[in-house]
Amino acid sequence: MPLLEVDGLVVRFGGLTALDRVSFTVEAGEFVSIIGPNGAGKTTLFNVIAGAQAPTLGDVRFAGRSIRGLGASRISHLGVARTFQVAKPFRSLSVRENVRLAAAGHRIVSPTRTFGLRRRADDATAKVEEMLALTGLDVMAERRAAELNIGELRRLEIARALAAEPRLLLLDEPAAGIGADGIRPLAQLIAATREHGVTVLLVEHHVGFALSLCDRVVVLDEGQVIADGAPDVVRRDTRVVNAYLGKTSTETDTTPANRTSRRRPNAALAQQDGRPLLEVEGIAAGYGKLEVLHGVSLRVQPGEFVTVIGANGAGKSTLLRAVMGLIPARGTVRFGDTDLLAEPPHRRAALRISYVPEGRRVLPSLTVEENLRLGLRAAPRQDVGRALRRVYDLFPRLDERRTQAARTLSGGEQQMLAMGRALVLDPVLLIADEVSLGLAPLIVQRVFDVMVEMNREGKTVLLAEQNARISLDAASRAYVLEAGRVILDGPTIELRADPRIIGAYLQEF
Repeated sequence: MPLLEVDGLVVRFGGLTALDRVSFTVEAGEFVSIIGPNGAGKTTLFNVIAGAQAPTLGDVRFAGRSIRGLGASRISHLGVARTFQVAKPFRSLSVRENVRLAAAGHRIVSPTRTFGLRRRADDATAKVEEMLALTGLDVMAERRAAELNIGELRRLEIARALAAEPRLLLLDEPAAGIGADGIRPLAQLIAATREHGVTVLLVEHHVGFALSLCDRVVVLDEGQVIADGAPDVVRRDTRVVNAYLGKTSTETDTTPANRTSRRRPNAALAQQDGRPLLEVEGIAAGYGKLEVLHGVSLRVQPGEFVTVIGANGAGKSTLLRAVMGLIPARGTVRFGDTDLLAEPPHRRAALRISYVPEGRRVLPSLTVEENLRLGLRAAPRQDVGRALRRVYDLFPRLDERRTQAARTLSGGEQQMLAMGRALVLDPVLLIADEVSLGLAPLIVQRVFDVMVEMNREGKTVLLAEQNARISLDAASRAYVLEAGRVILDGPTIELRADPRIIGAYLQEF
């Protein structure tokens, strides 16, 4: 009997199906990785297993018992421990005290677990010391958790989880924000947990990291299982490659000749020696102690269409947020003569830099036209009627729905609205983030066609996008990010045939 059985899980959020009949098993002692592109449903799946999210349909069984509907604390006491991508220790307590609390909480509340009766205090202390030694935290056991760096916090998360003596350990993005020098020690630590008889289920954006550790990998895409098998087999699966690199529209002739003809001629490449419109030098940025970007540099010439591609978790969205001033960053970001890092975020609109954020972020209670008019407030002298007409010509569906509340629109229509809100400003530079996420191929193609059209009219475009294939078709030049660093850049006409692109998504680390 498998230790964990996921049977026909369906999770719906309104009209969005996040998980669609997901089924798989995990045997006792097995190490299974869950991977998939952005929006695949990985986090939702973890939340259901851990009791943080109730499924719409289906069941989850642990050691033969249904745990559907049980709370997170009850599931934990049955023998399921979870780490979190964003570590939240007791910051004012020492490392040792954090691990001791995890061990004590397990023993006090759960006297009937497999590990038997309550242990004496000295036994609990021995377990704490064992976990500190295993994770290498024994040398810093008296330091406050608030003083730890991101790698040390990841190890503390694992120590706390293991102190509860779980049968199943759920690891949520343990490699997020870890630099190259910290990845291998972390992998060694995770591998060592198996010596303690723990079954591991890992969700990880760093695909190479995940594939190097696991016995088996389950791949999700758009809420469905598209592959389940050994890492070497899954890595070669065409469905998996398509899920990560993206699919082009079924309407588009994808022969190299026609793909090239769709794009704006590479005239901007002749200006590479001129002054960039946007120049990013040595940017380091992240979230709290989690550093995602490690010295990223790029240049965008006037009139160029540049794309930044890479697997989810590579740092693409973080890069755009740093450029837009939405998160703190170190380094240099220049737009013409302006030091953008010295300017508040709203000044970018005044400079005619428009931003299409990941997740659309339209104002749900306002109508389509009210959302668009808000985009015009940064350019009060613009002809409002003409600006709106331009957007409606590009997206006729928005014209049909101009009086509808944004919350009533489909996902594709909301993406059109987010793009229209950016374009209504008549930007000098359009910055767009993950515009294909969760959309049907025909809608994706329309959004990309609009960006290509804007570029042909002279607009400069910077796009961060996981769908490598359609991005490389549309742009003239690309940067490839992996684990927060640029590993490859050049003309897209050359990169499209470069095998290192697939490696950036699916290679072992």
